[in-house]
Amino acid sequence: MIKLIAIDLDGTLLNDKKEVNPKDIDYLKNLIDKGIKVAVTTGRDFFSAKSFFPDDLKLTFVTLSGNAIFDYEGNEIYANYFDYETILKLSNFSDDNFLTHVNGYKSKYNVLMLNGNYSTEVKKYIERFYFPVKFVDKFEKNEKYFSCVFVGDVNYLYNLSKEIEKVENNLNFYLMPTNLPEYYMLEIVQGGISKFTALKRLMEKFNINNEEVMAFGDEENDMEMLSSVKYGYIMKNARKTLKNKLKETAFTNNEGGVIKTIKEWDLI
Repeated sequence: MIKLIAIDLDGTLLNDKKEVNPKDIDYLKNLIDKGIKVAVTTGRDFFSAKSFFPDDLKLTFVTLSGNAIFDYEGNEIYANYFDYETILKLSNFSDDNFLTHVNGYKSKYNVLMLNGNYSTEVKKYIERFYFPVKFVDKFEKNEKYFSCVFVGDVNYLYNLSKEIEKVENNLNFYLMPTNLPEYYMLEIVQGGISKFTALKRLMEKFNINNEEVMAFGDEENDMEMLSSVKYGYIMKNARKTLKNKLKETAFTNNEGGVIKTIKEWDLI
């Protein structure tokens, strides 16, 4: 019996137009009404992830690649924060393409950027994901820092991750496309933090075991989750290099692959 379904957003539940089919939302509501927990597991922040769904849809949001969990009303269930000194060290690696995700939801912002001239890559990245940004003269110790992101060319970011690893070795790096064809993002979170570690917290909270969990994803930050739960599905549209021995959906994100796969289980 499936009791928890974890679903990535970009490239998975969202189509390439960054939309969720209204019929898919209705189906998710029916699952929740039947008592099945549905968790959105995404690299996006809470504001961005929540924007795709009705306010009263009782989803759980695993955000920022496992750094924070919120209920549908925005109440924090779990959060993991960087220490202040690490954020300062990471920000020193670049002064024009660095941003940090913070817990400023109560104050209506969730990204901090230093005042200054930012690269074209970062400006487009911010515009693409509609992040509420607060510009500051310096990063303050009293902020709660979730993760940080560098944006740019894939080769530059790969080399940057290797440089950072030389001085900070207890970090997780996720190098992923940004949905802007020419740019990638390097997302950095604390070591030991992932979508799956956050999902395990939900499993413990709701007394759900691994064989009662289904998950869907398409990118590098989904791999641990998909390979660790009993029923992990990688999307048909995912990169071939990521598919390995994972179960694959018969349909892409543009064809409603997530919901079509769930329906095969006759859960409702």
